[in-house]
Amino acid sequence: MFPQKHIQLGTWRIRGSNEVNQIDHVLAMLCHSSSVIDVRSCRGPNCDSDHYLVKIKVRERIANIQKTPKRKTRRWDVQKLQKDTAQRDEYQKALDLKPKQNMEGEKECVCVQK
Repeated sequence: MFPQKHIQLGTWRIRGSNEVNQIDHVLAMLCHSSSVIDVRSCRGPNCDSDHYLVKIKVRERIANIQKTPKRKTRRWDVQKLQKDTAQRDEYQKALDLKPKQNMEGEKECVCVQK
C-alpha cells in the first residue's frame, strides 16, 4: 500500500542468498486503518533471525469526550402518602390498575413526587 524502494519491501531473507520475500504483514482494524502512515522493514537491527523487523508509523488522535451532566436522583415523598389518606388511596388505586393497563397496552403513570 505504501510506495517504498524494492529493498525495503522484503521482510524475510532466504538463507544462503540475497533474495528477499515479503511474508510478514501488519494487520489493522478498518476503523484504525486511516491512522497508519507508513510501514517498512528495518534491515539494520540484527535480531539473530532471517526475518527483518517491520516498523509501522501510526498517527493517533486523542478525542475529547464531552461529559454529560449528572441527572438528579428522584426522591419520593413518602411522608405525603402517610399523612394524606386521600392521596394514598388514589395512589393505591393507580397501582392496582397498573397491571391491567399494561396487559391492554396502555401506559399511564401516576407518581407522587416532592
